[in-house]
Amino acid sequence: SPHTCVIYSTPLNSISTTLNPITMLRRKHRVKAKAEAERRTSGKDRSLESALRWFGWAFCFIVVVILMLKALDFFDEKTIVGDGHSINTRALQQRIDHAKAGDTITIQKGKHVTGPITITKSHLTLRIEGTIVGIPDETHYNIKPQFPSYPSGERFQSLITIANCTGVTIEGSGGIVDGNGEYWWKRMERLGTDQPNRPRLFEIKNSTAVTLRKLFLKDSPFWNVHVLYSDNVTVSNLVIHAPDDSPNTDGIVPDSSTNVKIQRNAISVGDDAIAVKAGKDKPGRSFAKPCSNIKVEHNVFLSGHGVSIGSEVSGGISDINFLNNTILGPMKRGIRIKTNSARGGYIKNISFKDTKLSELEKFLEITTSYHAKGAPADTPTVISGITFDGVRRIKEGKADIKEIHPGVVACSESIPCNGLLFKNVNLEPYSGAMKCTHASECL
Repeated sequence: SPHTCVIYSTPLNSISTTLNPITMLRRKHRVKAKAEAERRTSGKDRSLESALRWFGWAFCFIVVVILMLKALDFFDEKTIVGDGHSINTRALQQRIDHAKAGDTITIQKGKHVTGPITITKSHLTLRIEGTIVGIPDETHYNIKPQFPSYPSGERFQSLITIANCTGVTIEGSGGIVDGNGEYWWKRMERLGTDQPNRPRLFEIKNSTAVTLRKLFLKDSPFWNVHVLYSDNVTVSNLVIHAPDDSPNTDGIVPDSSTNVKIQRNAISVGDDAIAVKAGKDKPGRSFAKPCSNIKVEHNVFLSGHGVSIGSEVSGGISDINFLNNTILGPMKRGIRIKTNSARGGYIKNISFKDTKLSELEKFLEITTSYHAKGAPADTPTVISGITFDGVRRIKEGKADIKEIHPGVVACSESIPCNGLLFKNVNLEPYSGAMKCTHASECL
């Protein structure tokens, strides 16, 4: 035939298997399961890839943060090095900031150079066994606004500040705090100005139950210990020294504070050994925070300007008791009370009892015209209740004591001195008579 027919034959068993419904369902299920497995594997791969990518970014971010924090000394516990030239400001401040209530931080023996440090934690003890030395470089000292009870201006940060604390003790065991004052005195002389004000050595501000004891304070740029707006502060067993020609190196200055005890200190400086203050002029009167209940007992005062009340008295000064102190000198005057027409405020209930005097040119000076500047206060300073009881001369060493002048009480009609009492006062040997103007009583 012209056409050929080809017949392919398939075994019956193959046809039956191919067309078997159960087999077809199993095959379909296998295909579907394979596809699902492939889909799941693909999804897992994508999830893993995404997780790895986010992990990488997170890791990089954490590394960068750690490096930044390390650069800021967040983690590193810096070592305090007493080699005399390494700067310890960060290490000391970090040690203080990381301390807990009840901790004692010890500055070991050695010479530890530092910029200003601040204690703002309560119930802390700083024990100084070595020497802390202030950096003689003003760039390390922040400039702060003047205190609110004083006229506007600026000041360099104090070397050691205790602020807004309760129960802080700074004590020594052979410890020295050296302010490197000569750098600052020469700076003032070179620039012809004391603005901003030079740093204090210690500033105790807005604090309660603070103790400062058993230290040698040396060459403060400005005042050595400034107790400001504080209560229940004890300053004891200090030796404070600065050259007798060093400017404004007052020893201990309780200022607008209450219940301050100043006991068993030896002070030889270039200005007042003790200066009790209470703000200055209109800002001091507006701030209106008096200085009261101050006890100055069993101290020895050598070179300097003696002990004083004022001249910053605008917030009021009262109930100041000087008991059993020795004023050896040499110095120009032993006791001075000073104010002026711009101050206002009051000075009352001040007693000097059992006071021993040696090498002085003048026993007492009261003046109401001390460095008078600025607009007069509406009400002048009221001076009343000043008692001198048991004041006598003593001989120190082999040399005979020289004659002393009794002093000057120079008040004015607008600022009289009332209630002066001199009892058991023996200034022998002395020459001349006390000069008195507008005073209720004179020696």
